[in-house]
Amino acid sequence: MIYKSFLEVPTFDFVPTNKTVVQGSNVFWRCHADAQPSAVRYTWTFGDRPNISETFFKEGDFSLRDARKDDRGWYECVARGPSGEQSKASAFLDVLYAPEALPSHRQVLTIGYGQNGTIPCAVDANPAPSHYTWSKNGHFLSTTAEGSLFLKAEKDSDGGIFGCQAENSVGRSSVLETHVVIAEPPVFITRPPSELRVFEGAPAKVECDGFGDPLPIVYWVHSERRISSAVLSFPSVSHSDHGVYECIVSNAVSSISSTMKLIVDPFISGLGFNGSYAQSFIVHYSSDDDPSDKSLLTTSNSATIGDLKAFSKYRIYVESRNQKGSTNSTTVEKHGQQG
Repeated sequence: MIYKSFLEVPTFDFVPTNKTVVQGSNVFWRCHADAQPSAVRYTWTFGDRPNISETFFKEGDFSLRDARKDDRGWYECVARGPSGEQSKASAFLDVLYAPEALPSHRQVLTIGYGQNGTIPCAVDANPAPSHYTWSKNGHFLSTTAEGSLFLKAEKDSDGGIFGCQAENSVGRSSVLETHVVIAEPPVFITRPPSELRVFEGAPAKVECDGFGDPLPIVYWVHSERRISSAVLSFPSVSHSDHGVYECIVSNAVSSISSTMKLIVDPFISGLGFNGSYAQSFIVHYSSDDDPSDKSLLTTSNSATIGDLKAFSKYRIYVESRNQKGSTNSTTVEKHGQQG
């Protein structure tokens, strides 16, 4: 008598089906296949994690205790016959959970006077929250379907401790609190000139300052390099110092900036002296067309302003400096000449 053995691909008679459970529940799947010969090896996989559970000889059942939200995803049962032939069956596990605060939740939010702000209720939930309950300083404010609250900052009392509680079909989140502070955006106290001309080798110092609540920080940026000082100081200006400098005044509300173009002119000999102290001169000028203050720094006793417009009226005064102090000349008015 001759016997023939036929190798068959395992055939499922029980396959796992999609399940939806609440976080903390237990999950059970039945997976069973027949093959010839009858020995079948089972392997379960979840995402990128292979072999999360193995049983042999027709025992393909899989159980998961205390399902968490990270367990949400596709699970696959693989049935292998004795010669390696295999069949696969997949099922999706959906884990529902109440809203939980995200790490991105902001505990402090600063809004400037006269500005609009949005308070987010940063939660993670499955399913998504159906509504949000808002409070201010412990008192009920409103219920919304959106996960953010619009706020207009007009006075100090518009700030306070705002609470948000998200709710879905599973449950509610804890109250997420955000301290909203109404503050003063920064303004310039001392703004740098829009343009400063300096002779090569001469010293230069430019101040920039601002005020706000909270008190802002002041710094300069030149060629993508930060200069952490409110005073821009050059002991001896070189040609490499030329270019655009940006003064930035910034606090928790916002940032403002002002740019200054530094022009380095070739050195001209002839130093002025006052007694035994070296002098430097700053020529300040502005016009009716452009009221912003422009200046030219020199250590010579004469200076040429080369970018005046013909027939425009200019106000000009000279500031003289040495190590003992500085003084200003009387302001004079001149008209730009053609040619």
